[in-house]
Amino acid sequence: MHPEQQNHSIFSRSIISADPWGSVCDQGTVDPIPTTEWSNTCDEDEKRLFVRLLNACLRDKLYLKGVSFSKENGYYYFRATRDLRMREYPYFSLQQRTSRAVFKGYPKKHDPTKISFYRHSAFYGRFVRYGDSWYLQITPTYHFTRDGWKPSFYSAELTTGIKRLETHGSVLGQVVMWASVLSERSLFDSGLQTLLFEALVDFELDVGIQDDSWLKREAAEKRKTLEGRRPDQLRLL
Repeated sequence: MHPEQQNHSIFSRSIISADPWGSVCDQGTVDPIPTTEWSNTCDEDEKRLFVRLLNACLRDKLYLKGVSFSKENGYYYFRATRDLRMREYPYFSLQQRTSRAVFKGYPKKHDPTKISFYRHSAFYGRFVRYGDSWYLQITPTYHFTRDGWKPSFYSAELTTGIKRLETHGSVLGQVVMWASVLSERSLFDSGLQTLLFEALVDFELDVGIQDDSWLKREAAEKRKTLEGRRPDQLRLL
C-alpha cells in the first residue's frame, strides 16, 4: 500500500461484513459506527460524512419509487413512464384524498399531435439538524424534458413561468405530496430500511405572505394548465 493511502477509509451504509463485501474485505479492519455517534457529533467533518450517507440512503429509497436524482441540477424528480403517458400520484392532502400529475406531456400550440415538453415534479432536499434531531428540507421545483429523458432547451423559462403563477397553497400541496412519497411504505420497501421519515413538522409564524398582494392575476385556465390540475381539484391544496 502506498504510504499516502494508509489513512484512507471507505465509509458505507451497507453491512460490509456480509456478502458480497464480506469475501473481499478484511473483517479485522471493519469498524461499525453507531448511527447515534455521528448523528449527534459536533465535529464538522463527521457531520459532512453523515450527511453524505443520508443522501445516499435517500437516493436509494426514492429510486425504487420512480424518483431519480439529477446530479446536474441537484434535485430529485419523477422519472418518465415507459410509454410516456401521464402519471398521477394519489395522496392525502391536508383536507382529503387527492392526486397530482407528477409526469405529464404538453402538446405544441400549433401542432397538438406533437409534444412540446414533458414536466416532472421535482424537489430539492437538504438534510439539516435542529437540536438532537435531523430533518429533510423539501423545496418543490420542476424538471422539464423534451422527450421524457433529455433536458428541455427551455427548462429555465418554463420553471420561471410556472413559479411566477404558483400560490402558497400550490407549493404547500407539493410539499405534502413529497412528504407522502417519502413516508409511505410499499411492496418495494421489503428488507432493511436505512432511512425512515415521520410526519411533516408544522409550526406557526407571526408573519405571513398574502398571495393577492404580489401574485399577478392570470386566467384560471392558464394557471390550471401550468399547475397540472383538473378543474375539480383547483380548490384543493
